[in-house]
Amino acid sequence: MKMELKQTNTVLRGNDLSQSASWFGRRNKKAMKGARVLVVALAVLAGLLTQVVRAQSAYSLAQYQTPFRFTDGDPSAIGQGGRGTCWAFAGVAALEAAYKRKYGIELDLSEQYTFHMGKVMELQARTPENNTSLVGFQGSSDIVHHLSRFAIPEERFAPYLTNTQMTQLQAKLGVGDIVNNPTQTGYDTFEFSEEHIPTAARWNAKYWVTDYDRVANPSNTGDLEQILLQNHEIVANFNLRRNVIDALNWDYNPAASVESHVLLIIGYDRDLQVFLAKNSWGEKDFVRLSYNLVSNCITDAYYIKDVADPNWPAQKKARYLGIRTFEEVYSNSSIKGTLVIRRFTDLRADDPNAQTKLGTLYTNNGAFDVNGYFTDDGDGIVFSVNLNSSGIPMLVEYTTGFWAWVDQNYTGDVQKGTDWQPFKSFTTGAYVVPRYGTVFVQPGSYAAVGTYNKPMTIKAPLGGVILGNGN
Repeated sequence: MKMELKQTNTVLRGNDLSQSASWFGRRNKKAMKGARVLVVALAVLAGLLTQVVRAQSAYSLAQYQTPFRFTDGDPSAIGQGGRGTCWAFAGVAALEAAYKRKYGIELDLSEQYTFHMGKVMELQARTPENNTSLVGFQGSSDIVHHLSRFAIPEERFAPYLTNTQMTQLQAKLGVGDIVNNPTQTGYDTFEFSEEHIPTAARWNAKYWVTDYDRVANPSNTGDLEQILLQNHEIVANFNLRRNVIDALNWDYNPAASVESHVLLIIGYDRDLQVFLAKNSWGEKDFVRLSYNLVSNCITDAYYIKDVADPNWPAQKKARYLGIRTFEEVYSNSSIKGTLVIRRFTDLRADDPNAQTKLGTLYTNNGAFDVNGYFTDDGDGIVFSVNLNSSGIPMLVEYTTGFWAWVDQNYTGDVQKGTDWQPFKSFTTGAYVVPRYGTVFVQPGSYAAVGTYNKPMTIKAPLGGVILGNGN
């Protein structure tokens, strides 16, 4: 409704105020009629504003939430499946909702991968230097921040494992009791096992946060309402002291034992004094948290403001994580060993691209720290290893990482050997790829006759590759 008000200028002289009522009525008949119209219009406007306020007294983002998860392969295990992975479930649920709201796509993203990345990417001044997915918790609502550093794949690339499945894998890998007697090699063997996190998951990690914020005063229920009204779910930390009215309704009990937990707040009802939250304990509906519970028990909170375009390529840096055979020449000697890269960024650093400790090189002469950074958004890697006390490190730079790509049908002007700017020549790719690296070849017939003096893997993912004289 569009309402236009025209101003009427009326000048009242002193003696006008003493005129008779009849004169005043005649004089101001039109003005009084306009005033009545104005009063009615303001009353209508006030009614509309009241309706808006009443509508905002309850607000829900339930329509953007993805289904509650039932752990694959074990119908009796729902939600977290007996593991302390609440912060991964809350962060993933927030990310899925953000994608559904912005792009209209319903995703099933991997909590298993999310939990693993929060653990393996950690960097502490101790041994082991990171954490293991066999241990619960060790995370919080800052998973929203972490999801701006690492992307995650769909669930199908890294299915969720129950606590039983995790302990069975631990026994199968023979890493021992690394929960109570941790070792770095035990952590690495478990975290980078194909049965824990398949390599394909790292090559398909493409969903992540591009903008987020931290709630300045999470115990202020009015602030939480405003964030929800702006269409942002809230990933929230709690030191819960619950009065469990029933499974889906929780109130505050200051005498109750503390339960540390992370939930996703998705709505509120001010009249009922409850927040709506998505939990991961196996519920089939949202739980209702009293305002009293939230204001007394919430400790921290974050929310997602924007996400990456789902059509963008996967995060290239994730490909580097894992265990591989390494060999290079340093001071006229061959340095061979096992290279473990555990992270591509320091999650605590202000600059996500800053040089950091990437992992460890294990050789016959001992274990050595590997420090470095990535180039061209992950196309390449630069790292150094201090192998002796000379102070001169072994410096390694691989412009295409541990891989090289070849496609004879590539029509671009620039050939770098990357997946998006491949070489056209197989021999060039074979020359550039590091020892024990992989050359990916697109369909075609390539001139490849020659002598190759380094170990490498050649893969033709689409088939149809002939290596010979090029005819």
